Amino acid sequence: MLVLSIVAAFGLFEVLLRVTWTPPSLRSTQAFELHPVYGIAPIPGVSGVRHTVEYAHTFTHTVQGFRSGSALGEIAPEKRSPRILFLGDSFTYGMGAADDETFVNLVASALPGVEVVNAGVNGYGQFEELAILDALGPALNPDLTIVVFFWNDLEDNLEAGNPSFALYAEGRVVRTDLVVPPTFDPLASRTAHVEPVSARGALYYTREMIKEGLKGFRYRYLGISARDIRTEEQLREAWAVTATAFELMQRRARELGTKLLVVSIPDHNKVDPLAVIKNIEPLNYNVEDALRDTLARLGIPYFDTFDVLKAAHTNGGGGLYYYADRHLTPRGHQVVAEALFPVVAAELAAAVERSSGVLDPPPLPAP
Repeated sequence: MLVLSIVAAFGLFEVLLRVTWTPPSLRSTQAFELHPVYGIAPIPGVSGVRHTVEYAHTFTHTVQGFRSGSALGEIAPEKRSPRILFLGDSFTYGMGAADDETFVNLVASALPGVEVVNAGVNGYGQFEELAILDALGPALNPDLTIVVFFWNDLEDNLEAGNPSFALYAEGRVVRTDLVVPPTFDPLASRTAHVEPVSARGALYYTREMIKEGLKGFRYRYLGISARDIRTEEQLREAWAVTATAFELMQRRARELGTKLLVVSIPDHNKVDPLAVIKNIEPLNYNVEDALRDTLARLGIPYFDTFDVLKAAHTNGGGGLYYYADRHLTPRGHQVVAEALFPVVAAELAAAVERSSGVLDPPPLPAP
């Protein structure tokens, strides 16, 4: 009877919750799915809304599984426009901002005549980004590939199991955890597979309510989960793995004939000293100097957005980050885009000029 009473109590609690409140995640459109080559990817052809306790924004995916933009096809080099491929995690995807508010889309809007692909995916590190460059690059043939780095990429890289890559004796970069099927077409239109909420289990609703309802309290007073990198030794190991990932990415980019540029986004803690959140330490987020040195050794151009975000925070005018979510707000995206535009325009012009000469350098309009 005790067991039955407990089950009945949970059942009644579940019913009352469903009647009185819907957790943000259950009001959100499913955005990501498992992918046979990339591991996880945006669901193609889906439009919807993402809700959290701090914001709600619309999003759109192309039929090829990219954030906003137009569907792409394999166009003859002599007929196509210059192309830019953005790789990164949720900051690049634009979590916390609508399609037209992301820094990727804002940069694209300032570059008429240039095709810009946002291949950012939540939770990605450099090995996942390399998997996209490896499979998508030959079909997309981007002139410029931009990798957006955030400090938790170090943890993602340290934990990385798959995808994995190796450098063969002849200098080729080869994926080692799987063989990409020769029939795989990264530019093909794909069908959406959206899982209904009802398929997630009876207690999913209750779990999400507790997790999301207490998120603000937990973040403010208890902090986030303990980080995977907590010692200098772990940090050195993470940088060694990350340096290897960037070296492989640089080699693959050269094989594909695309110019590589790395951009870093600072943590909220660095931009706003009052935005301290427990369990994120300077050991975790002070990455810019080490990243700059790593890329310099590899000959990869680097752009740091810290100064412009810090200046924007000092000047006021609205928040640049969400507190609990920790992603950029639409204003944060705008600040990044304004700083990034001239750098991207110059790097793209240089990349096109050094190419085969088939493409003319794109115009450089005012931001």
